[in-house]
Amino acid sequence: MSRSGTVATPSLTATLPASPTLWLMATLLRPVSSVALDRLAACPRVPLGCWPTPLERLGPAGPPVWVKRDDLSGWGRGGAKARKLEYLLGHVQAHEYSEVITVTGNVTNLVFDILPALDLSRLGSRILVVNYPRESSKDREATFASVRDRIELLEADWMGAMARALALWSGAKLAGRRPFLLLPGAAHPASVIGNAGGLIELAEQLDQDDCSDATVWVTVATGTTLAGFLLGAHAVSAAGGPRIRVVGVAIDRAPLAMFTLGLIRWTERFLGLPTLVPSGHIEIRSVDGDLPFAAFTPEVAAACHRVRRDCEFELDPIFGGKTWRAMEQSLVADQDDRRPVVYWHCGFTPEWQELGSARRAVERPV
Repeated sequence: MSRSGTVATPSLTATLPASPTLWLMATLLRPVSSVALDRLAACPRVPLGCWPTPLERLGPAGPPVWVKRDDLSGWGRGGAKARKLEYLLGHVQAHEYSEVITVTGNVTNLVFDILPALDLSRLGSRILVVNYPRESSKDREATFASVRDRIELLEADWMGAMARALALWSGAKLAGRRPFLLLPGAAHPASVIGNAGGLIELAEQLDQDDCSDATVWVTVATGTTLAGFLLGAHAVSAAGGPRIRVVGVAIDRAPLAMFTLGLIRWTERFLGLPTLVPSGHIEIRSVDGDLPFAAFTPEVAAACHRVRRDCEFELDPIFGGKTWRAMEQSLVADQDDRRPVVYWHCGFTPEWQELGSARRAVERPV
């Protein structure tokens, strides 16, 4: 029996107004894409955020540029992680796990978002924080002061951290509990499903504004968000809704296309679906692909300053600033493309200025 607080929503869009065009089309066509929408809708969730998040238009000139304000999701620090956590916790509760064990790095909002969510669901937690990018003990203690008694600060050894997580998982199993081992970045099909719901929410908003096509720009850290957006975009388009192109922007040089494809295929199997999303639909760009994680260029920092000045919201140059800069470059290069452009504001990492590695903005080679 599922724990209290978990709901299986009758529609994945239970938090947003119904679209007669989109959902009637899905009902009438009944292709595999409609089955996908049904399977997505049947997944359990724990309500956390305030949906739908606003879709705001910027400026009258040029092609329409919108900002999807998931930074106003209303959970934890605000951000797209609330979408992941709703369905991740729904999955954990539906399968009656007792606790969540996971690994993350120094630059993270996940710690601050997942702990109150686990408390709300009365679930235990063991969160291991790897010293990556490397920081001094003093800086790490300051960053995690508010949750210091809830986490373990480890050295800069990802393999050692995963071994520690596996040992904790094994120990909990031997003690008769049901631990859930979560990959870094909350990488799991349930998280992907939560992000698919966000894309479907956007499709509804675009449909109401009579936008048949759009390009979405989103930050890619582990591939979980991009995987969900691509899955949602494919299902929406095949069911007769807006055709949405999704462009991811890499935060570092990790093999993010491979991670994204793996998460898409895992989620399709998790939902009992055939292969839906073509691998060729995975589009990932970079503004500084040769830089390590948490490093950024002066151009990206300048983009964040412009956004704060002109648009009155915050971006950090580790994550969202890189996506904004890539979107700016694309708008200049593709001035003949008049399709609406959506920047997906996934959230803001306030510690970026205190993190030593992040402060080392590098000059682009001439």
